Amino acid sequence: MLRRFRTLKHSFVNDQTIEPTQVAGFNQFFDGINGESSWRYGVGIDQQVLDNMRIGYEWSQRDIKYPDIQTQSTLLITERLHRAYWNYIIMEGLVASVDYLYSFYDNASYFEIARNLETHKLPFGLSYFSANGLSLHIKPAYYSQKGEYSDDFVNFIPQKSDFLLLDLSAQYRLPKRYGLITLGVLNVFDNRFAYTDTDFQRSSLFPERIFFSSVTLSIQ
Repeated sequence: MLRRFRTLKHSFVNDQTIEPTQVAGFNQFFDGINGESSWRYGVGIDQQVLDNMRIGYEWSQRDIKYPDIQTQSTLLITERLHRAYWNYIIMEGLVASVDYLYSFYDNASYFEIARNLETHKLPFGLSYFSANGLSLHIKPAYYSQKGEYSDDFVNFIPQKSDFLLLDLSAQYRLPKRYGLITLGVLNVFDNRFAYTDTDFQRSSLFPERIFFSSVTLSIQ
């Protein structure tokens, strides 16, 4: 599939909308700065190569313009993303997966503390699903990030960070699919690391061990 579309970030008050969050599988809404506009280009392919194996690839680019209140000018950012995945059913109830994600942001103005931010993510997954509704999930992941960082918003110093993380979780599916109960641990080995998340409102990684639980109910 090949797509090209334009989006405009609404103010927080106007964020509620009936517009679809995706266009042909590509996100069109992002947590950015009010008034920013962007063009997004994307190419994606998904293929089932065997009865028990699927592969896929996605490339996308966002050319973003947003208003700088201090300088009364328009600033530009280019964001590029590559993603490839492989899913394989080893045997009944046992599934393996590998993902590769690459992202690049060329402009520091959006983050104010980093520029030319290049990130590689390589998560692996192994999941076991039991007929009684219980499932177990193991997810080790390798991260590599480099960029130019600043403490004073003026002088930027090149830095690089590489680290490994391990997440574990268990889920129980309630009878008649009424919901899920989840228990898990993020960053099992309590690793400390330096990482700049491009989603400044919801961080996806934590430099400490996190225990969590959740209950998801489906009302039918």
